[in-house]
Amino acid sequence: MDIDGFRNYLNKKERSKNTVDTYTTSVRMFFELFTELSEESVLAFKEYLKKSFKPKTVNIRLSGVINYCKWQGIKVDVKGIKIQKALSFENIISPTEFEILLTKLKDDDDTRGYWIFMFLARTGARAGEFVRLSKSGLQHGYDELFTKGKIRRIYFPSNLIMDSRDYFSTVQGEFLFPSRYTAKTGRPMTTRGLSQLIKNYAERYDIRPEVMYPHGFRHLFAKNFLKSGGDLTLLSDLLGHENIGTTAIYTRRSADEMSAELSYRMNSTAESADIPELTPPAYMNLIALQQETIKAQREAIDLAKLALLRT
Repeated sequence: MDIDGFRNYLNKKERSKNTVDTYTTSVRMFFELFTELSEESVLAFKEYLKKSFKPKTVNIRLSGVINYCKWQGIKVDVKGIKIQKALSFENIISPTEFEILLTKLKDDDDTRGYWIFMFLARTGARAGEFVRLSKSGLQHGYDELFTKGKIRRIYFPSNLIMDSRDYFSTVQGEFLFPSRYTAKTGRPMTTRGLSQLIKNYAERYDIRPEVMYPHGFRHLFAKNFLKSGGDLTLLSDLLGHENIGTTAIYTRRSADEMSAELSYRMNSTAESADIPELTPPAYMNLIALQQETIKAQREAIDLAKLALLRT
């Protein structure tokens, strides 16, 4: 096992730091279980992973070992687990929840937390990009970062720059959000630190934990952009997607909407005389009414919380 050599190989391929760390960890895991590198042992490793990890994790770990084999010149024909692509993004923080979050941050005079969430929701930056956003970028209106093997430009809305100017004039160092634990060295916070910070806010302010994660605010940015009439091609560029098909997922229906459509299609084939077939408008109106009732109940709870905060 030559981890250092493999790390150098990946660096020359311009793989991201996270990918390098994940792949080298995967190789170490493999050699803790197997002594020989072969197609049979990689298949056995795959079976071991399937018993302990989710399919996505299995594929990531497996990819690390397969790339190690490629570097060693060993041919293996082992495929990952097929995963159905998501038809929509779920678990995105609602506008009311986001307003509650910002209101509570203001009430607690947590200016740093306030601007962290504003920049997450208004730039569409990935976690690894967000922690490297620089103060100099605010002066230009955009930041250019090397990510996923290419230079990506992240734009800042003009009103976001103007409104946050006073706060960032008090921040020392190069980065917008330097780590509090390494303030003297001026290092940025880590992606792990960012994730934990968001989880802490979810618990503190009683916001659904499933919507409080860094990438969720990237989804929120995309949804809001399209909802305001933004162009899909432009959004694809803003998000740094190589394939517009990846961006198109934001135009698709939620799980509730897909469930309603499925129910309608299946129920519309009913032939029993005792069960009258609903016309498309009538059935969709019924489903919509049910969904609106559930949504209204949730919104009422959120608005009640917001009203309490404002009293």
